[in-house]
Amino acid sequence: MIRKCRYFSNLIDLEVDDMKILEWNVNCAVGSGNGRKELSSLFPDKPDYDILVLTEFYRLDDYGEFEEIIKNWGYEVFITDEQKNRNDIFIAVSKEYEPKLEKNQVAREGMPDFLAIPLKSGHKDFVIVGVRFFGDYEDKYSQFIKFLHHINCYENIIIAGDFNNAKIRGDENTIYTERQIDRLYSYHEEGIMKKYQQFEYNYHRIKLWFAQNEISLVTPIEGVSFPYKSSYPTGSKIDHFATKSILISNVEYLPTELSDHYQLVGEITV
Repeated sequence: MIRKCRYFSNLIDLEVDDMKILEWNVNCAVGSGNGRKELSSLFPDKPDYDILVLTEFYRLDDYGEFEEIIKNWGYEVFITDEQKNRNDIFIAVSKEYEPKLEKNQVAREGMPDFLAIPLKSGHKDFVIVGVRFFGDYEDKYSQFIKFLHHINCYENIIIAGDFNNAKIRGDENTIYTERQIDRLYSYHEEGIMKKYQQFEYNYHRIKLWFAQNEISLVTPIEGVSFPYKSSYPTGSKIDHFATKSILISNVEYLPTELSDHYQLVGEITV
């Protein structure tokens, strides 16, 4: 069931219809001790994007310096409210679009890390959402259902994030039924049906759940976003866009050695 709600009160007024967007998991990995130790090296030069969505972000020691650099490049900066032992979502929008909004956040208890930023173009209002799902697959399933309920109030939306959906089985362009997905993400061993770890939460369930709510999951045809894991050394596609009433094109993964994830980029037409 689709519900509708009002946009946040303070909106960004945009004068153009085409925007370039970057989503990137920057591997701050709060609490693990294995993640990034500083932020300032993420962008050696000003990035050529109107919107930056950084996931698995954290206010490291040089966050103040990093934020100042981003602002000096002409961006307005937004970040999730700080919570102990939680990663953040960092979103920056170019100031040339005269941003005038205030953060309006919901409690993240039981939710993924996410941040919603409403904008207004010359043609339609829309919302940019940065998100990262985390934990085990039961956790991610629970987070997704709550997240989907929350975002369903928006008529026009683009979601950019790390869905942590693990290996994709079957044809990633096909919207399978629940029964077909059950078969894709299970196997038989000695006559007993067993489930893959991502049985409850996987790429095709995400794709189906979004489609049932008029949201399209958009994934680059080529490449991967997470280049290596011992269980599938060829890499995996776990960073995606999802859109409703918004066109996004030229979507691709850009290799980089500055994080354990590659960058996800695209061009939005509103």
